[in-house]
Amino acid sequence: MAVHRWLPFTLYVTSFMVVVEVYVLCHWRVFAKKRNYNKISYIAPIIFSAIAIILSLVFNINRLYSTELKLEYNIILLIASFWFLPKILIFPILILKDIMKLFKYIFFFINKQKNIHGTDKKLHSIKESRREAISTIGWSMSLVPFGLAGLGIFRDSTKIKYHYVNLNLYKFPVLLNDFRIVQISDIHAGSLLSKEQFAKVRLAVNALAADVVVITGDFINFNIKELDFISEELSRLNSKYGVFGCLGNHDHYAGGEDSINEFVRQLSNCGVKVLMNENHIINTGMGVVQIAGVDNTGMSNQNFADFDKALAGLDYGNSIIMLCHDPTNWDKSVVGKLPIDVMLAGHTHGGQFGIDAFGKEISPASFVYKQWAGLYKNKDQYLYVNRGTGTTGPPFRVGISPEVTLFKLRRTTDLV
Repeated sequence: MAVHRWLPFTLYVTSFMVVVEVYVLCHWRVFAKKRNYNKISYIAPIIFSAIAIILSLVFNINRLYSTELKLEYNIILLIASFWFLPKILIFPILILKDIMKLFKYIFFFINKQKNIHGTDKKLHSIKESRREAISTIGWSMSLVPFGLAGLGIFRDSTKIKYHYVNLNLYKFPVLLNDFRIVQISDIHAGSLLSKEQFAKVRLAVNALAADVVVITGDFINFNIKELDFISEELSRLNSKYGVFGCLGNHDHYAGGEDSINEFVRQLSNCGVKVLMNENHIINTGMGVVQIAGVDNTGMSNQNFADFDKALAGLDYGNSIIMLCHDPTNWDKSVVGKLPIDVMLAGHTHGGQFGIDAFGKEISPASFVYKQWAGLYKNKDQYLYVNRGTGTTGPPFRVGISPEVTLFKLRRTTDLV
């Protein structure tokens, strides 16, 4: 891993944490002192924030420089994240409040009304009481983000959600009605809180009795040794015709070509055939299923995908299933350009944080990625973006559960 590239990023993140913590806790201190709360009510949060920031920084730097991996470090990051992340929602509200307050003072200054409240003490008293009430309600509402984070830790991060997708493909072999592909993605073994976490995923996958299992990248975070956390469970994945995968951007953070080759070899020992710009043909006896996979192209200036090479030798008259970690490649390289019926991707984690409003998911990822979660279609071509099973950054999810997807593929005679 290129430590020199990630150390500045780690320091930037820590600096941002410090700014947010100081800003929010200063406002809380003013609020608490104004109401004569016990000193411990604002001193304790300051101490806890300092400890959380220091532990988070130490953990992240250790992850950059050390080859030793410890699951307990993820527990530390979990606690620090739980304390810090809710303040990201509180932070912009306080900024907006201060900006409005500034504009108010500027307005009074321009209109020479600095002492406007002095003209009507009764009116001033009423307004002050309203402001105090609103301020109290506001700080009470600030507990909501902490509640959501707690819900994410104890429910959304571990409760696997099944997604079922029926795909009718014009070129799919007619005798292979309801061919079953199970997809998982973005395991991020280095962020696991326990080995049992991925064991639950393995059990969920095996329960679906797949013809084929596919894993669309980001097996690890930064270090090949992370594979040790999941290797036993990877070896226990069951399917009729095999387990296939492609690499993601985090898999490449593990090192250069030699490290990647060793990583692929270890995955192969776990029963995962990694398709690096290559393909595999499954002859079922009732028709052929063509699966191709490309190496990662996308973040961190990675440009390893070779779609033409991955498709070499395949029959374009039959359906082609493409494994590609980053969904942005669909628009750039696939739609209207290549004879790929279905592209299976991951990478976005569904934003990892979101809400389900009236049956529709809303996530920050939708502002970053055109295709960020679920099924997309353009004429006779499909893209599916899996929400992943693991996490990066904060080791928990809120509103976006780990996903295991079952596809049932069948032949359609309807012209598109």
